Amino acid sequence: SYRRFARLVRETGEPPEGEALALLARLEPEGRVRLTVCPYVSTPMLLGVARPTIVLPRGMEAHRLWDVLAHELTHARRHDLLYKWFAVAVTSLHWFNPLMIVVRRQLNRACELSCDEAVVKGLDAAGRRHYGETLLAMAAGQPPKSVGMLTATLCEEKKHLKERLVGVMRPKKRGPVAVAVTLVM
Repeated sequence: SYRRFARLVRETGEPPEGEALALLARLEPEGRVRLTVCPYVSTPMLLGVARPTIVLPRGMEAHRLWDVLAHELTHARRHDLLYKWFAVAVTSLHWFNPLMIVVRRQLNRACELSCDEAVVKGLDAAGRRHYGETLLAMAAGQPPKSVGMLTATLCEEKKHLKERLVGVMRPKKRGPVAVAVTLVM
């Protein structure tokens, strides 16, 4: 199903507008990540491991582009799709273990929370608010048609949206005790 979906995106993908390409070139000057617009997706997503592609839905609002591209590029830089592929491989080997489904969900949740944290780290309150509004706008759309596939979407599970929004609006500051505990662990 993943290969079929990836082929559908490749075949029906359209080149994005110049503004989106210019912003992508500014955010990712190496040019490793491609950008396409596909009528069959309802939320932005990252697709592909070897040659990552950010897939935008048709009609993406221009003022949301920075938030979307920064989020998806963070997934690409961190190789989050590799983690998801690894989790799927382990789950298929341990298909009998119900905890693997929980582990996969938690991995997806952790990837999204970590990505949100990285994107809003340098933003002021207005920037964090705008990013949160982008999350809400993406969640208000239709559910993604790629649910269950190995993609990194901007807003896949609406039930975790509140946790993500709280994290965006009130970023946690790690004190020296938290850093020390993390290093010990």
